[in-house]
Amino acid sequence: MNENGKEKKVTMHFTASLKNGEVLESTRDLDPVTLTLGKGALFRKLEDEMSSMREGERKTIEVPSSEAFGKYRNELVIAVPMEKFPGSVKIGERYLLKTTDEENIQVSIKEIGENTVVVDGNHPLAGEDLIFDIEIVKVA
Repeated sequence: MNENGKEKKVTMHFTASLKNGEVLESTRDLDPVTLTLGKGALFRKLEDEMSSMREGERKTIEVPSSEAFGKYRNELVIAVPMEKFPGSVKIGERYLLKTTDEENIQVSIKEIGENTVVVDGNHPLAGEDLIFDIEIVKVA
């Protein structure tokens, strides 16, 4: 919300990267993006920091893994029978698997054995601290 109690729309350029400098996504060579703060579209820390920014302001914001995609959880890496997968599978591919509770979870293939496939149910960025370089183009 802005100071008038209305929703705050921001148009911005951003670069999202890992601590090691690897760029995940950037709008620097594209059109800026517009979003409404307070809708839960961004990580809370990012929204909180951006809510006080003004047009033309640039800021680097670090979002720790615990406030982004969570810590990496080893218990989410499991072996699944090969017959649970249709056709051939490749390391790195992502699939939706149905759990014993009939819920769908997205997993990525880590290893392929003779009769089993080792899958990882963590988000690909779990355990990663994220760095956002934000430049506010317009505030409405």
